[in-house]
Amino acid sequence: MAENAGGLTVEVSVVRERIAHCRRVGGERCMLPLEVWADAVAVAQACGAYRAARELGVSYDSLHRRLREQAAAARGDGEGGFVEWPAAALVAAPVASETVVEVAAGDGMRVTIRLGPGQPLDAAMTAAVTALRARQP
Repeated sequence: MAENAGGLTVEVSVVRERIAHCRRVGGERCMLPLEVWADAVAVAQACGAYRAARELGVSYDSLHRRLREQAAAARGDGEGGFVEWPAAALVAAPVASETVVEVAAGDGMRVTIRLGPGQPLDAAMTAAVTALRARQP
């Protein structure tokens, strides 16, 4: 990471631009892709969560949480998580465009389901969770 004239590293400016691009395309409060968060975490590891959050324009709490999660995963002591989806989100109208549903188990196994237009989200979530539970340990 080479510093530019403003004291910021080139990596910071590249990550900041990727975040800005995501927000231009998806709206100001869009969900950032995991790859962009991974880059933001790398910046936070280099200069600290507070400075990275300020320089990148992301939530300190979100960045700090992801930094802690990565550290826990690296140590191998990450805890399993539970994600609760509101029932209304699962039984809502079928998706209008392609949607990707990915469910990950604590051991790293992932199930990815791609939904075409008109396919209901609730069936995809059920299939993904069933596939993870049915696998051989």
